[in-house]
Amino acid sequence: MLDDRGVTSLDAWTREDVAANAWYQRHGFAEEFRYLHVYKDWDGAAEGFTSPPGLSSPVRAFAHAEIEHESDLRARFRRVYVCRQYKRRI
Repeated sequence: MLDDRGVTSLDAWTREDVAANAWYQRHGFAEEFRYLHVYKDWDGAAEGFTSPPGLSSPVRAFAHAEIEHESDLRARFRRVYVCRQYKRRI
């Protein structure tokens, strides 16, 4: 059923904060989707990163990746985080 504004659900995104994830779950939110945030630091391997012709490889990068690649990416990069989408129907 819709409320007066037509809202049917609440949407929230968080990463690996244990307390935040527990709060959402305790308050009726269900995890709907997850993916990875991957950070390449200046000293990280540039393999797999490309730049337009004439530019060097990226020095730093922020990328999204599918959750299925988590083990491989954690082995290659220091900063890999699971990003979660929670939803609660209202």
